[in-house]
Amino acid sequence: MCYLFSSLVTIVVVASVFENYHLQDLPEIKRAMLIATQPIPLLIVFYWLITKGLRKLERNRVKAGQ
Repeated sequence: MCYLFSSLVTIVVVASVFENYHLQDLPEIKRAMLIATQPIPLLIVFYWLITKGLRKLERNRVKAGQ
């Protein structure tokens, strides 16, 4: 859970930094790398939500079988 909050804080900080940051001045490779790394914290959140849901489904399935 702590990692989730630190990821959200990172997203907010990066968004505020890049708000006034002009990507047109960067070389194309650096610009592509920056754009590619921005959604990584969201992937972590989605993975956490999916695993939590799957664990809950498995728990309910085991309880229903007892």
